[in-house]
This record gives sequence, structure tokens and C-alpha cells, in this order.
Amino acid sequence: MLAKLAAGSGDALRRAPVSVDPAELDRAVALLHGADRVLVLGVGTSAPLAQDAAYRLLSLGILAEAPLDVHVQHVRAGLLRPGDVVIAVSHTGSTRETVHAARTAHEAGASVVAVTSFSTSPLTEVAHAKLVAGGLETRYRVEAMTSRLAHLVVLDALYVSLLLADRDRSETARQVLAGILAEHRF
Repeated sequence: MLAKLAAGSGDALRRAPVSVDPAELDRAVALLHGADRVLVLGVGTSAPLAQDAAYRLLSLGILAEAPLDVHVQHVRAGLLRPGDVVIAVSHTGSTRETVHAARTAHEAGASVVAVTSFSTSPLTEVAHAKLVAGGLETRYRVEAMTSRLAHLVVLDALYVSLLLADRDRSETARQVLAGILAEHRF
């Protein structure tokens, strides 16, 4: 079983660079590089990815948050303005709470970056940049498993691209982060 799961995960990781449109990735990086604030949305198995992405963006000096509560996500989305960006992570692109919050952000004037496994979905309909990558899920999995790995690679690609796009801001933020984290270690 372990070997089969590892093979499926490896396949999802190998397919990710091929399935993501480079122009869409560039568009997402440009939107995020100029963002005033970033709201990262994700529920269920996408929530940990959203949390990780927000923390990584903060480590680059980008004001980002990923509220866990779906009502807070929706309220925060409604308070966004032009110049702000939402990253919405959803395997299906059809998760009601994520799509509603993304749509609300779009209507408020924010840009939406979708990280999903399906190119046609309610989420991609409101997205300004569509980062499509995912795995072939089996019938035994209740929630997407291999797709989370593909989405994590996409989010890591955004992180590294943003780091390289503004090395001065990233280095300043890294120094602040290192100092703060040092206080939490023995």
C-alpha cells in the first residue's frame, strides 16, 4: 500500500509542472508581487495548505492571512479592495464556502488566484489567474490526497518566485522572522 501511495503521489508531483500554464503562473506572481494584502482561502483538506501559504508569504514581508473560520474568511473577503489578492485553494474548485468568499472578494475589486485540480469550475470562473494541478484520485479516498501535494508544489513555486522578485523585501522579512523565531528556541 505504501508503495502504491508513493507512486501516486510521485505521479502528481511530476505532472504539476506540466499542467500549470506558465503564463497563468506569471500572472499570479505579478498580482501577488504588487498586492497590498493577501487573503488565502481553504477549507477541509485545503485549510492546512492555506495556513502554510499565508505563513510563507508573511515570511517574505507580504501581509497575508488565512482565517480558519469560513465566516471570517467571507467577511475578510468582503473587506478587500482593488490591489488586494485572494489565493483560493480548492481541489474541486466547487467548495461552496471557498467559491462564495472568492466571488465576494472579486466583487469587492480584489484579484483572485485559484489553485485547483480542475480547469473548469465555479472557482476558475471568478479567477484572474488559474493554477491547475492535481493528482489522479482513487475511489478509496474520501478527500483529495495526491492533489494536496500538487497544490503544495504550486504554492511553493509562488513563494520562490515572489522571493526572487523582491530579494530586498524578502531578506528584510527573513531577518525579522529569524530574530523572532530565535526567541522561541532553547
